[in-house]
Amino acid sequence: MHKEIAGIMLFTLFTVGPIFQLVTLIRTKNSESLSTTFYWINTVGQICSLMYNAHVESTFWTTVNAISGIVTNFITLYFIGLYGKRRERKVL
Repeated sequence: MHKEIAGIMLFTLFTVGPIFQLVTLIRTKNSESLSTTFYWINTVGQICSLMYNAHVESTFWTTVNAISGIVTNFITLYFIGLYGKRRERKVL
């Protein structure tokens, strides 16, 4: 029971935080303060987590956390690229 509660908390905390960042990014249309490198490194880490989970008896929540992290990172990277390109066009 405690293991499942910890898994749910892990998923919630690691998923909700980046979603706030993503919402702010979309609302302000400004990616200037975000690090693309961070999101790529985080994605690699989440993929490593999935690979590790495949080799051990992992819980459902750690796998869901890794998948949701990868999806959130790719969405964030898309918007960083989109709004970064807009900023570049305005400068030119």
